[in-house]
Amino acid sequence: MSIVKFECVKPFYVPKYDEYGFPTHETMKIEKGEVFECDTEIQERMVGSWHDTLRICDGNKWIEITKENVRANFVEIE
Repeated sequence: MSIVKFECVKPFYVPKYDEYGFPTHETMKIEKGEVFECDTEIQERMVGSWHDTLRICDGNKWIEITKENVRANFVEIE
């Protein structure tokens, strides 16, 4: 398992999804300082080698986010 951690550097909003992966038509605020993880092995199996979106989670929630938004709103941490 290969885990990559990201820390949010500025607040932003993302679409909210239910527990089945369907959009709720609401948004969720991601706060500065929140840490999310991405399991690169699972990511590769799901969408193929770091495709356009990443699924990252903080243990309580998950978001799907483009790599462009990851670069704009997160820094990779150890």
